[in-house]
Amino acid sequence: MAEKTLDFLVIGAGKSATTTLFEWAKHHPQIYMPEVKEAPFYDDEEVYKKGLDWYLNAYFAQAPENQTTGTITPQYMLGREDTTPEVIAQRIKQDFPDIKLVAVLRDPIERSFSHHKMALRRGNTHNSFDEDVKTLLDRDLSPDRANITPQSNFLIASEYGRILSGFYDLFDPNQLLVLFTEEIQADPQSALKKFFSFIGVDEKFIPSNIETSYHKGGGQPKTKILTANFLFRVPFIEKLWKNLIPHPVRKKVENKINRWNVKPSTETTTSYSEETENKLIEHFQEDIQLLEKLSQRAPPWKRW
Repeated sequence: MAEKTLDFLVIGAGKSATTTLFEWAKHHPQIYMPEVKEAPFYDDEEVYKKGLDWYLNAYFAQAPENQTTGTITPQYMLGREDTTPEVIAQRIKQDFPDIKLVAVLRDPIERSFSHHKMALRRGNTHNSFDEDVKTLLDRDLSPDRANITPQSNFLIASEYGRILSGFYDLFDPNQLLVLFTEEIQADPQSALKKFFSFIGVDEKFIPSNIETSYHKGGGQPKTKILTANFLFRVPFIEKLWKNLIPHPVRKKVENKINRWNVKPSTETTTSYSEETENKLIEHFQEDIQLLEKLSQRAPPWKRW
């Protein structure tokens, strides 16, 4: 067993203010997190095969013994290819059966739309939100849930009840905390206090940057050449990047590039049709009921 350990994981969801939570929480004197947000292990087969000891030594070697350690890794509610959230939950349970897990959830339609804008920016789709939603909802989504791709994950990653049921099946409910993006936005101090209390650190600490929100999304990159689909178009470049640059350094650079390479959106309203919205309201209805049953919390989303 590795000497280092993890005390908490923020498992998702992406595009739900996890970056803001990271920027606030990293100032807490009792918390140690990797310098870079999103240091994935359980969903990344390239890293996972290196083993837990390697991962903990790579990212937590400098963690003082008396600090609470964890990561904010929204990929854990997303998964990739056939490494589904259910597989990720099983892997976490095997290594850290007593860990604290936190899910930050946003209105699933808004989160899907924001994720889709990121997919456009990164070249994973060239269609409108309306077009891609129609394509997905016109077919059986079971294969998409079993084999996760950038073309469909913008939608299925918002099925919070389904995703979190895999975690609730394995972990005691007291080990899971559900926060809502809307409560973080409405009352940051109370939401942060709830988070700090849950992971067992001083809940009275207020970071100096608590009035700041981070990483607001956009639909276009500042420069196309820095998107992964363009940069790694030549396999040789990707091979050099992955073989020569240490993983923690790579993730730090990639994170900085991805956060910088976003052209702020000038849209004041969401650009999808009422028909699409109604289809999504119907699609997420049962899933939200499941989420409420699992978490014992009523989501603040007024569409349902």
